[in-house]
Amino acid sequence: MHELEASGVPSASFEYTTQRDQNNLNIHVKIDLQGQRLKFSTRIVCHSISMPQRDISFQTSDNVTLKGWLFTPESTTNKLPCLVMSHGWSALKEMDLDAFANYFTSKLALSCLVYDQRGFGDSEQKEGHPRQEIIPSLQQSDISDAITFAQSLSEVDPAKIGIWGSSYSGGHVLLVGAVDRRVKAVLSQV
Repeated sequence: MHELEASGVPSASFEYTTQRDQNNLNIHVKIDLQGQRLKFSTRIVCHSISMPQRDISFQTSDNVTLKGWLFTPESTTNKLPCLVMSHGWSALKEMDLDAFANYFTSKLALSCLVYDQRGFGDSEQKEGHPRQEIIPSLQQSDISDAITFAQSLSEVDPAKIGIWGSSYSGGHVLLVGAVDRRVKAVLSQV
């Protein structure tokens, strides 16, 4: 259980679990607000279609190597729009961003670039900095660096770039989308 307290707000606690199997992502949430208990569950059906993906890595403006995957539809001859996807607070690319990217590329004519934030998962961290350090301004800069990398790929239309931020990165993409003119669409999943 996680405890929540704020000035003028009743104390509350919440607990959530996720379970993922081959075809579903199940989310269960329990909330206790001053003795009143709420429970809800939801299921996201994930199609078992697996779209082509390849490992990618790119350098940030301060020379940190970020790693991830590029998802593309099975057959395409044209340059495609690209959705650059990043996760939030301490999460990894394997924590459902891959499922979203797989689904999008199976249904739409677009590519998805999914990567781990610096210091998390497969990505490196700046020399002398600890793993799992979260500095919002650097993560925002890294999104712009991911856009630059995506635009350099032969299968990507550099004029059609969207960004997707999940959780904490949902806030990051709003800022990046406001200042980076290359961004044509912003999706914030908070």
